[in-house]
Amino acid sequence: MASIELPGESPATRTLAISCLSFRVADHTTGTGNYAVVMSNPSRHMLWVRNSDRASLKLCVEPWANEILMEPDKAYLVVFDGPEGKFPEVEWRKDRVTVYGWSGSVAQVLLDDTVVLSCAVPVPPVPAGFR
Repeated sequence: MASIELPGESPATRTLAISCLSFRVADHTTGTGNYAVVMSNPSRHMLWVRNSDRASLKLCVEPWANEILMEPDKAYLVVFDGPEGKFPEVEWRKDRVTVYGWSGSVAQVLLDDTVVLSCAVPVPPVPAGFR
């Protein structure tokens, strides 16, 4: 299992660039603390994000600007599908987790095998002056 530990004593913001090829996860429900677990193949990237706090935590999916409140002690699966060679990025703050798609990608967030957020419009290309 590949897991990125994000303990409560961590700095207010951590940006994690996900640049992996393949990970397997045995069980995402047994860990403690907030964490993200990464699984991917060339065009699909999946992140398990767990809220182990007592309070709800915002999960924002960008650039769609869609947000949900992650329930305490729940693990959410964020699935990105898009062009090969690109990866999602995760920004973890004290009060929110933001995941970023890339040009051409779409995303879904699942809780207990149920889609709770769908971002079905592909991300448009980034204009040349903004790269």
